[in-house]
Amino acid sequence: QQRPPFSAARYGAVTKVYVVAKQDLAMVEEYQRQMIAGIPVAEVREMADADHMVMFSAPEELAGHLADIANTYT
Repeated sequence: QQRPPFSAARYGAVTKVYVVAKQDLAMVEEYQRQMIAGIPVAEVREMADADHMVMFSAPEELAGHLADIANTYT
């Protein structure tokens, strides 16, 4: 309870990037931002037209982000 829940030792040393789905009605943007605030992320990206199922609502844009993230952080 006294240790922070996320650290390199407890959560891994993998670089994390969070993608905010701005049209997500299940996890609204405010909640997504609260989740981001609690974990160390290298970058936050936004997808304006993506809903809760990003891989269905904006697959091409997601694929572009994932490819760019992989190229940037490897």
